[in-house]
Amino acid sequence: MPLKRYKPPRKYKIRRYGKIYRGSKRPPTYERLRLVLGIVAVVVVAFVGWSVSGPVMDFLSGTLEAHEPVSSSVPMPSSSLPEPSVPEPESEPEPVFVAPDFSQLHAAYLPPETVGNAMQLAAALEELESASVNAVLVDLKDASGQILYESGLPQVEEIGAQAPDAWNLRELSRTLSERGIALMGRMACFQDSIAASRIDGAGVLYADASYLWLDAEEENGGQPWLDPYAPQTIDYLSSLAQEAAELGVHQLVLSECTYPTAYGRESAVFNSEDGGFHVEGLQDFLTAMETAVGDRCGLSLFVPGADALGLNNNRYGVENPLALWDQVVLDLTPAGVQPALDAYLISTGPQADMAVFLEAFQPAIQDYVTGQEFCILFQPEQEGEARQAQLDALTEQYGDSWIFDSSQESA
Repeated sequence: MPLKRYKPPRKYKIRRYGKIYRGSKRPPTYERLRLVLGIVAVVVVAFVGWSVSGPVMDFLSGTLEAHEPVSSSVPMPSSSLPEPSVPEPESEPEPVFVAPDFSQLHAAYLPPETVGNAMQLAAALEELESASVNAVLVDLKDASGQILYESGLPQVEEIGAQAPDAWNLRELSRTLSERGIALMGRMACFQDSIAASRIDGAGVLYADASYLWLDAEEENGGQPWLDPYAPQTIDYLSSLAQEAAELGVHQLVLSECTYPTAYGRESAVFNSEDGGFHVEGLQDFLTAMETAVGDRCGLSLFVPGADALGLNNNRYGVENPLALWDQVVLDLTPAGVQPALDAYLISTGPQADMAVFLEAFQPAIQDYVTGQEFCILFQPEQEGEARQAQLDALTEQYGDSWIFDSSQESA
């Protein structure tokens, strides 16, 4: 079969339509409109650029500070004037309790068992609110040497003088101040067997200075006493006084501020120049105590009525104790006037008729009361009228300052 010659496919001619996607020819008005819009856009851009160019350049150069937009209705403050400060509201200062003067103390004595018991203390304070009192008297240190409040002095702990059931003195002062009541604290001074036996150099010695002097035979319960002349004694007691003032005591009352009077005192040797005791020793001690408390609280001397009569003047260096200090808490309770009561009132006791008692008592101490301020400790009468008559008699003689001690009523 004869082969056919191969013929390549026929080439087709492709037409190209160059104007297939082009629109139709625009009218002349379209071109004119386009030109006008372009000119307007250029003018707007030029105007905006001219408007902001000045502030922008000022800001970039530091002559204009950025700030928040301010309403046009509010005037802009001058940049040269400081913005006014808004004063903070002042808080109301807490009222400060001011204790009454010594001459205006109307106090009640609260025994240690009351102060140390929260329920008894609360009940006592509630009762005192209706008794016209503005102060209370409590014991801070007793005649054995125990410190009845919680002391922070290391020496108190070192010598074992802290009472096991001690109470918080600062808290007591705060509680009383909130009720408008001042705090009087009584501190026994030289009758202190704990400190005398445990602070080296503080106790009164026997003549040979080899061991402590005792106010009785040891087998009969004799106890040592602190020496008012010893620097160790003054340092210890003045530290206690300073602490009491710092913890809120308004009036510090010093009791047992005497020399010992026991049999055998002629064998006692003190830390004075001649080994004896004199009124100057007590006066120097009182001055040291006044320095210790400073202006934080007052300082007064506790004097039993019998001592004020001069019957026990050898306890003070032959000087009547009323001459030692200008503020005196005078004890006119039965315990304070014995044994002078028998000498002045054979058949009539002070609680039977205080006016009669004062008629005998007042002339006996008249020579020592010039310039003195007295706060009288007394045992109140049971009946209201008798109690008021008793108080009137005391006020007439000694001024309007007193402390009633109801704890002796059951004694």
